[in-house]
Amino acid sequence: MTEAELPVPIEGEPAAAPPPPRAYELPTARGVVTYGLQLAYRSSAELRRASLYIGVLTLALLGPPLVFAVELVARYQFADIEAFIAHLRDPATALRFLTLIVVAYPAIFGWLAVAIDGQLIAVTLLAARAADRPMSLREATTRARQVFWRMIRGSFLAGLASALVQFIVSAVLVALLGRSDAGGIVVTVVAVIFLAPLGYLATGIVIGDVGAIEALKRSTRLARARPRIALVVALFTLVTAAVQTFALSAGLDLFITLGAFLHVGINGGVGPFVVALLGLLAFIMAFGSLNFTIAAIVAAPQVAAFLGLTYYAGGLDRVHDLPADAPRFRWVTRPMVVLIVVVAVLSAIGLTGLPAAAVVTR
Repeated sequence: MTEAELPVPIEGEPAAAPPPPRAYELPTARGVVTYGLQLAYRSSAELRRASLYIGVLTLALLGPPLVFAVELVARYQFADIEAFIAHLRDPATALRFLTLIVVAYPAIFGWLAVAIDGQLIAVTLLAARAADRPMSLREATTRARQVFWRMIRGSFLAGLASALVQFIVSAVLVALLGRSDAGGIVVTVVAVIFLAPLGYLATGIVIGDVGAIEALKRSTRLARARPRIALVVALFTLVTAAVQTFALSAGLDLFITLGAFLHVGINGGVGPFVVALLGLLAFIMAFGSLNFTIAAIVAAPQVAAFLGLTYYAGGLDRVHDLPADAPRFRWVTRPMVVLIVVVAVLSAIGLTGLPAAAVVTR
């Protein structure tokens, strides 16, 4: 209810109190994951469109460098690592591999920015659906860009805390077990448990509309209010990460097996090689879409718990509070366009510089 819709007070009578905030349902620690998955299911139409959007951006950024890498491997087939190192002594060959490295860095940094954007878009879409005011992909993208740098700062601080916790836990395990390679999974699980109070960072920034440091502080307070919910949400992140790794591995194995069965590859001629490249590009786009979908599934319990604890979704209103001089909306921002063009041009330069015939080193 807006101010214009509030009842007008009669003279001599006390003014009516503003309506209370909406009472969102707070799921229990046992039901927070189920409630979050139900929320993600109700938001499936919006999330599906967003996953295609993120998939296309992923393809634009990672596609050209991976095509360059596959073609480079096709031209230089090395029997072992010693032959590879020996061949790098040729300045022309070393320059081509150096070009690949130079192309890979901006492509990966650009994709990381797209992944963060995707996480913020997913939180926005899920929160809007939970608040019964679904948003379009354009509105969710606008909200993501409004808080992008806040999320960068918050993620950096959370990453420092995670690195510190993992270092301490690893040092303790080494002191106890006497092995430097012991307890990799244990270190990860312990770090996730210790950092569970920071799990509401993204929701605090997007929905709570606060800065990075304040979002971390509020996240800690919310975790103290319901520690079991915060722990379940944090551990659910580990489970979904394992599912994502399994899905990507299974998809890649299927792609390789199908290619071998159909005799598609870099040694089968131009036609099979083109088919292999098209399959690789399809896999890249599917990877981007899957990464977004997993991020949405991970964020859904966080969104449900945050709304149930705070009853606040005011950050969603900022989508419509744009200043008059706000820049025109673009699906792909100018810096991202420049980055995509640079990556594509450098990849094309690298491809044209490859030798015409395959070079086999045995």
